Amino acid sequence: MRALSTALALHAALMLAACTGVDGHAKVTLNTPPQLSGQNAQAVAAYYNSPEFKLRYEDPRVPDDYDEFKRVSIYPLTYKVWKSSALMKAAGPRRVLIDLQLQRGFLYVNDEIAMDFPVCSGKEDGTPRGSYTVLEKQVHHVSNLYGVSMPYFMRLSNDGIGMHVGYVGREPLSHGCIRIPRNACVPLYNNIPNGTPVDVQ
Repeated sequence: MRALSTALALHAALMLAACTGVDGHAKVTLNTPPQLSGQNAQAVAAYYNSPEFKLRYEDPRVPDDYDEFKRVSIYPLTYKVWKSSALMKAAGPRRVLIDLQLQRGFLYVNDEIAMDFPVCSGKEDGTPRGSYTVLEKQVHHVSNLYGVSMPYFMRLSNDGIGMHVGYVGREPLSHGCIRIPRNACVPLYNNIPNGTPVDVQ
């Protein structure tokens, strides 16, 4: 009982910290913890062990080593973006992989991961799987259908599917496009030319 009381006191102190969105990331909103009683002690423990709670207080540092990045981050839910500066500058073929299950994107240079970043795809399987290429790029793009700004737009299909800066939650939320946080989308945009293969799976 004392341990649970201590946990609740810790929670109250931690919740005083502000929680705001960054770089297009979703604001992380925590549910109120379950009321403490002998019958729902497991629910209280589950709350403090939940990915949402851990993400709120995740160490923001990003290791240089990719394996270490995946080990110490709350992966794949983390909002962190991992980049290899050397690979981003290297010459060689580029391709992009969007993993809808993980809600992560990957830039490969010479078949090595140069960047790993969070994405937000279409709700209710609204982002079609398949093999695409970047058809065109526009820094300032406005959706014809929704009338909203889609900065750093990289078109994948003629029916409007593309990658762009946008609000990124850790679950599919878009109308079909692949949203990417600005701190990943801008370097991606600058690193891949038209014709770059993009595999959505």
